[in-house]
Parts: sequence; C-alpha cells; structure tokens
Amino acid sequence: MHRINPETGEVLVPHVFDDGTYGAADPKLGKRRHHIANRVVAESIEELKEYLRKGWPVWMSIRGTKDRRLISKGIIDADPPQSESAPCVAPQAEIIAAQSIPRVPAQGHMQFVPIVRSAGAVTREVTECLQIIASMSEAEVSAEIDDPRRLLMATHVHKSKRLDIAYAPFDHVNIGADIVIVGITPGKQQMRAALEDAYTSIKLGLSDAEVLARAKVHASFAGTMRTNLVKLMDAVGLNVLLGIASTVSLWGVDSRRAHFTSALRYPTFVDGQNYSRSPDMNGVPFLFDRSRNWLKEELSLFPDAVIVPMAGLFNALCFGLTERDDFSLFRCGSV
Repeated sequence: MHRINPETGEVLVPHVFDDGTYGAADPKLGKRRHHIANRVVAESIEELKEYLRKGWPVWMSIRGTKDRRLISKGIIDADPPQSESAPCVAPQAEIIAAQSIPRVPAQGHMQFVPIVRSAGAVTREVTECLQIIASMSEAEVSAEIDDPRRLLMATHVHKSKRLDIAYAPFDHVNIGADIVIVGITPGKQQMRAALEDAYTSIKLGLSDAEVLARAKVHASFAGTMRTNLVKLMDAVGLNVLLGIASTVSLWGVDSRRAHFTSALRYPTFVDGQNYSRSPDMNGVPFLFDRSRNWLKEELSLFPDAVIVPMAGLFNALCFGLTERDDFSLFRCGSV
C-alpha cells in the first residue's frame, strides 16, 4: 500500500503512530477529519485497507520520515517499490566529498579544499558537518541560509560583491546513473530542503552515507524548479530515451538511474542572494576554479551517461570548461 507523489516522485506509505497502529479519517467529520484526535484507529494494514476501500482517506508519510499527511487519492493497494528503501545507495555508488571542511571557530570559516573520491566512505570532516546540522534548531538553520557562518566554506569579494559558498549535504554521487542533470548551484530553497532532510535522517539513526544519499535526491532541484524541469525533460523525450513514463520518477522509484549535480556543487550566494550566473563564473577564479575542480572530476565518472546541462549552463559547460581545460565534457545538449 503506497502512493507516489506525481510532482516529487516521493513514496508515501501508511503512517505508523507511536502506539504501532495506523489511521484513517471519517469523511463525515468534514474539516475535523484532519485532527489527529479524530483519527479512526486501524490495528493492521489489512484493516486500514478496508477503510481505503470504503473511500476513507488514510494517514500516510514519506517513507523513512514522520512527515504525516492525510491522503485520499492515488493510493495503490500493493507493496511499495523496493528500490526506494535506500534511495541512490547502490552497491556501485560512491561518495564524492569535500576533503577537509573542519569545524570552525566563531571567527573563522570553512576552508576550500578540492574534492576527492571515497568509495563507500564518508570523510570525518563531512561527518562533523552533519553533526553541526544535527545540532541546529529550526531558527538556526534559517539563520545559516540567510547568512552562513557555521557552514560557511569560503567567501570572496568581487567588484564590491560578496560571494559566499556554504556547506549543504550535496556530496553523494550515484555512480551507476544513466543520466546526469547539471544545474548552476543549489539555492536557498534547495539548501533548506537538504538541511532539513539530513536533520530528519540523522535523527532516524541512518548512516552518514544514507543521510547524504537521501538529502541529495530529496533536495536536488526542489520546488517549482523540479516541476518545470520534469515538464521540459518529458517534452524533449528524455523519459522515452530512458524507458520510463515520466522523468519525475528520477526523484522516486527510478532515483538509482539519476545523478543530480551543479556547476557549483554547494550553495553559492551573491550578497546573500542566490547566485544566478552573475558575475559570470568563467571570469571569476574564485568560482571557476571550484567548478572546474568539483565538476570536472565528478563528470569524468560518467563516461556513458546522458549529461543534461540546464539552459544557461550550455555555454559555461561546453565552452568555458572545455576550452580552458581541454576537457572533453560530453555530448552537449541542454533543456
């Protein structure tokens, strides 16, 4: 019994309450059916299915979380897809992580160090970053997104504009992917989604590798950006090329087939606002060198995958990196 969110690809399963029971809602209660106090208790999945067959909404949550929602439509009376039990963590998966992102004193910031490959392991420094995330309150997370301090990796002033790169758990690399989708950089919305999902996963007791994998899929291109991206990719036939109904499933049941990344892997801001290609990264060594070191090595791990640079990255990726580094990137095309 499950439901796949058509917009995000997330898998929802019956919510298990603290007493080990499930819940349905009596439609006769109207708006009051949303109150947990009015929950109709189901002792088993079979009993819950009986309520579902009667047309009653049931309480469900995103698999692996306690994100509880009352769902009435799109529920499938079948076991959820097994491939989603550990998103993107395939035997061949690897982690690419910052080699050194130390816990910093209040007056300092995280220093930039080129990435390295580490098969099946997470560096001590990334673990420390995850511990910082786990220690934050919701207010502290919001403050970090508005003005990174504890998660600040590097900062630079370019023509009176302050450029900041902040840490968020976008380290996971799904080596077995058939398609690699490349954006510019995660923004504030994606940073928040990654931090919040990592926080939840850590509290659930998942391993660092699982935390990184889940956060990467959950947060990559999150929001209306993902909705629009799916429409574009389906419109140009990428779903047909991959043999799937819609590319939305790349964030769900088909997440093992996709790798998401950015020219600037970690959230990058200009005077506190999302970076959107201004200033041009090709003309700013602070940005270009990081993109080259991160992205060049990362994409070299996908010699046979379809690489999809987002519109606006076509020139930067196909001409900026290739001409300046003699880097044969991929079969260039963009959506």
